[in-house]
Amino acid sequence: SRGMMDVVESVGMWLKNTFRTAPMWWALGGMALATTLLLWCRKKGEALQDTWDAHVVPHGPLRTLFPDQLYAVEGRIKGWGEFPREMVVYRYGVRRGKASLLIHSPVALDEDGMAEMEALGVPTVLIVPNPFHRLDCAVYKKRYPDILVLCPKLATQLVGKVVKVDGTCEEKLESLVPGCKVLTPRGFDKELTYQLDVEDGHALVCTDMLFNLKNLPGFFGWIFWLLGSTGQFCVTPLGKFFVVKNKKELRDYLYELSDIPNIKAICVAHGAPIVFECSEALRTAAGRVQLTLSTFPHHHSTRSHVS
Repeated sequence: SRGMMDVVESVGMWLKNTFRTAPMWWALGGMALATTLLLWCRKKGEALQDTWDAHVVPHGPLRTLFPDQLYAVEGRIKGWGEFPREMVVYRYGVRRGKASLLIHSPVALDEDGMAEMEALGVPTVLIVPNPFHRLDCAVYKKRYPDILVLCPKLATQLVGKVVKVDGTCEEKLESLVPGCKVLTPRGFDKELTYQLDVEDGHALVCTDMLFNLKNLPGFFGWIFWLLGSTGQFCVTPLGKFFVVKNKKELRDYLYELSDIPNIKAICVAHGAPIVFECSEALRTAAGRVQLTLSTFPHHHSTRSHVS
């Protein structure tokens, strides 16, 4: 089935420039980790069927970030233990007592979870933010045939292999969802940032540009801790070496985000949303972009935003 093999294809893309863009020991380490992921994905992909129930994994409750506006739920990836992924739900356009829902980075929930989400409104727009986050988009389209599937322009080809794409975020999202603004990162072209209007301010929704992972148990948790990807809000070292095109431009972009007035929340695809001192968190993350792995603080920082 296509579900987990999407990850295989995405990891293959990630490996293309490994030896050209990273020091040799980083390249070898990345190759070893990616090989492990490829073997796991191939094994899991054989068994995973494109049915809703097959995609449901343990997940948390639908959490209210801003009542009647913004919600998030933490799911898992099958076979990755406690490694989390976040779905964001934005409620907008209430008409005749019924609202529309924008879903970012979809996660298949159990029936109780879906009923709770559907009670908020009608799933209307689905954002597949990059090729790494295609796992559940096809079953969402099957469940909601009228939902509009959007993705960044650069992701259209790969996302289109899994689900019919109705348009790009750059071209259609702002006209479809009042209160949503599409921002284009500099130095990191793999995804977009979405600015959503919430009570007395704005929420920013990112995907893999920034992580906010706590330290995780198990083998994968140890690997991500070793690579400096847990325990702090940051652009991960893996991301900096293999995905970021220009660290200075990305650093400046994060500083610019921090200057947006009244940032009330920052949502990421991996880790808990930040809902306090958001501008400070962005400035701290920006300052870490050009750190090397040897100076990346595993066990200390000025202040942690990991919850």
